[in-house]
Amino acid sequence: MKPVSREPQRFTLIVTGGTAGTLKPQGCACRRLGGIERRAGFIAQTSAASSPLLVLDSGGLLFAPGTVPSQEDLRNAGFLLSSLRHMQTAALNVSASDCAAGAEFLKKSAGQVPLLSANLRDSATQELLFSPYLITTVNRSRIGIFGLAGPSAASGTTGIYADDPIASAGPVVKALQRARCDAIVLLSQLSEAHNLRLLSDVPGIHFVFGSSDAPARAAALRSGDSYAFTPGQGTHAAVVECLLEGRGPAFVCAGENTTERRPDMPAQPARGSFTFHLAPLDSSVPADPAVELLLETFREEGARRQLNSRGLHYRDAVPVVDMSGLTETGRRRALRLMNAIACKNRPIAACAAGSQQCRDIGGLVVEGVRAGRTDGAIQFMVQRELQALARRGDVPLDKSVPVH
Repeated sequence: MKPVSREPQRFTLIVTGGTAGTLKPQGCACRRLGGIERRAGFIAQTSAASSPLLVLDSGGLLFAPGTVPSQEDLRNAGFLLSSLRHMQTAALNVSASDCAAGAEFLKKSAGQVPLLSANLRDSATQELLFSPYLITTVNRSRIGIFGLAGPSAASGTTGIYADDPIASAGPVVKALQRARCDAIVLLSQLSEAHNLRLLSDVPGIHFVFGSSDAPARAAALRSGDSYAFTPGQGTHAAVVECLLEGRGPAFVCAGENTTERRPDMPAQPARGSFTFHLAPLDSSVPADPAVELLLETFREEGARRQLNSRGLHYRDAVPVVDMSGLTETGRRRALRLMNAIACKNRPIAACAAGSQQCRDIGGLVVEGVRAGRTDGAIQFMVQRELQALARRGDVPLDKSVPVH
């Protein structure tokens, strides 16, 4: 009997992953990708122009593999989790590296962000540490989401082990099918090869996002009725726009960016269609102003701690340096840099009132902030000017406090 059609329903999935504790854009100066404020900006931009969104993270968010977290790492992790809440992230797949500070730290810090893993267990109790799956509704479509970590991923994490992902996935997919989910989504920290094997062995998964080893890929990989997407390591966002309109078993790709895995697959009635594109988080993406301010406030707190540890005072204002026209974020950033860069063995912020040269250096900092230069570029520009002054004997050359 021909499957019954349904009223068309649209929704969009935005998935990132592999951030590994990184807050700032990465890469060479010609094209830096990523950054938490750009990610938030991209989500806000897409939300204004697209069908209802479901924002997800495929895992590897908080720490690089093998990290033994310092206090600074823990603060960094807390900021990343608060950023996910701001972006209204519906679920985070927990990798073993995300548990480097312990499962309890993660649960406490995550707040309202749902944490998923269908195969990470407590070594003492053998109980699952997190919810295996989540069912949510987007534009009347029921979306089932579950997460998996790699089979040996937890070997270096005390008190945690990972079940075989294929054995763990089967019962979860059946549960989501019984719950009549319209789409089943896997958030994965498996290798790309393991993802494809799982899709072959466990039918019923429509989409898998993420990989522990694959770079960002502009084309989806297809295995039977399933599609795998890799958004890279915090540098891109995978965007899948779905149209649900039938009751068949599979979605079909409406675009051309798909690599076939089984060309002999028999044709079946469609559940719906989708388009996919990989969005680079580059300088063309506007930063989210709220997250940008949160991030600058977070960096300012780090600069305060560093100065306090050296018995120095953080200056909250430098009235003699003109900062007119800067946003609140820009003003805070300029102040942080003036507190971090030293001239005459004192932070610029501390000596600007009594020295025209330090006021001029402060003006260079403000100029760099206005021009949108990176912290590193501003610091380089200032150090070059300080070196020129030192050669003329105007100021003693001094090393700067590291910029956060």
